[in-house]
Amino acid sequence: MLKNILRFILKSIRKCWLGLGPNDFVRSFSAGIIVMIIGISGIGLLLWSLSSNLPDLERLKDYEPRLTTRILDRNGETLLELYSQRRILVPLDSVPQHTIDAILTIEDTRFYHHWGLDLFGIIRAAAIDIASLSLKQGASTVTQQLARDLYLHKRRTFGRKIQETMASVQIERNYSKDEILEMYLTQIPLGHGVYGIGTAAKLYFDKSPSELTLAESALLAALPKAPAHYSPYFHPDKALGRRNLVLKRMLEVGVIDTLQYNEATAETLSVIPRTSGTSWGTAPYFTEMIRQKLSDEGKRLGFNYLTDGLTVHSTLDARLQRFAETAVDTHLAVLQPVIRERFIKRSLAEICSTLYGPDEPPNLQRALADSVLIDSVYPGRAIVQVALVAMDPQSGDILALIGGRDFASSKFNRAVQAVRQPGSVFKPFAYMAAIDNGYSPTFELLNQDVVLTMPDGTRWVPQNYDHSHGGPTTLREGLRRSLNLVAARLVQEVVPPRMVVKYAHQMGITTPIAAVDAVALGSSGTIPLEMVAAFSVFAAGGIYHQPRSIVEVEDRFGERVARYPI
Repeated sequence: MLKNILRFILKSIRKCWLGLGPNDFVRSFSAGIIVMIIGISGIGLLLWSLSSNLPDLERLKDYEPRLTTRILDRNGETLLELYSQRRILVPLDSVPQHTIDAILTIEDTRFYHHWGLDLFGIIRAAAIDIASLSLKQGASTVTQQLARDLYLHKRRTFGRKIQETMASVQIERNYSKDEILEMYLTQIPLGHGVYGIGTAAKLYFDKSPSELTLAESALLAALPKAPAHYSPYFHPDKALGRRNLVLKRMLEVGVIDTLQYNEATAETLSVIPRTSGTSWGTAPYFTEMIRQKLSDEGKRLGFNYLTDGLTVHSTLDARLQRFAETAVDTHLAVLQPVIRERFIKRSLAEICSTLYGPDEPPNLQRALADSVLIDSVYPGRAIVQVALVAMDPQSGDILALIGGRDFASSKFNRAVQAVRQPGSVFKPFAYMAAIDNGYSPTFELLNQDVVLTMPDGTRWVPQNYDHSHGGPTTLREGLRRSLNLVAARLVQEVVPPRMVVKYAHQMGITTPIAAVDAVALGSSGTIPLEMVAAFSVFAAGGIYHQPRSIVEVEDRFGERVARYPI
């Protein structure tokens, strides 16, 4: 059939050629030349236009994918990942051969035998598309897919296909096959917001790529074609069918044998359960504090924590953090009902007065019996919050940090942002000022009533916690029993308020402290983290250490970007 068509075309050309006169031939030849020149010029102009939008060679030579930044605890446990695209760089030599075979078998069997464009694959795909009168077959090589993901848009257009081909040829000229494959295995989207074989292995199987089995590798190889369509979470049957198709192709090309094929196809998908909602990681108040610091340091040091794939070594001990969270949860469960009852007794009358008017006492009893009313106004007014900081006094390393009872409902970090009256916790600064200025721990003061001036100018007569009084009391005993009256007299009679303020500032307190008589009783607000650092001075023999949350930051290649010494 084809021979007859060619014979007919040649006869027609010969007949036209012989039937032309001299002038007709010249005119036709000239017109043909002009048309050919215009056609070639048009094609050249089109190629020039498309190539002008391609990335330059320097950009092709400097492959820097957007990678995930990991915040690690002091023992290497991952606390949180920060990313714009969830991706980690995985060296090709740490990827099993059966994983590579699975990817290449289904995506680009002739990868090591073409120069970026697989002509045999194009012919095969075109034949199938013509036979089926559809666009069922794609003919993009691994290199072309990489070029599209790195530099081009995803819309299917003729112009993009030409650009994709031109970019893939440039990539092949600048990189070895193994380098291209390593980039592809790092770059490809594999569903549910993960990119590359490293993060996909972690998401679906909680493994590193080196631990993947043949069946698991085949499932990951099944995903690049349509990650959402073949999602093992949303469409497990389709994912299983596509995985088994990959295994069948591997058997057909001879990279696995029948026994391996039968064993792998007999396995279930075995993906780990998918976590729902937003994961804040371990110690979310701590990691958010680090994220903010990375944002500031990035401006100074020239990195982007969302794309540069940094490794941040922090001071936190994840095991100690979990103990701290358990202790806080246990304590809050006991404390919250107490606060609820106190709220009902002390605050509900005021609320009822606002709601019903001050002249109707029966309304209070009605409100106390109305559990719906109590539960509606109670959460916003009496939920107990918390802050906790555990610090190594010899280094200033923050080992555990809690900034509130629930990060999801409140991002306000009470450990580092809240300014609260410290109360009796402030007393040691006054005692230290006295002892450092020559007063002995056995120096005595009367444990009797005093009148104190408050920061707002009002006067206050404090009491001891147990409402006790006494005679001469040593500084040692006054501090041991946390006696308010002795601490107040200490400031009035021994060390002036401004001296107590001076010592507090020397020990790292940065918040304004009013130099008034009540200073020893913690009348001015302080930040919990600063109070912990100040108290660490006592445990460290008088040496102050700045609180430290980050030990060092490394780039994607493990080179140190910044270090934060003790």
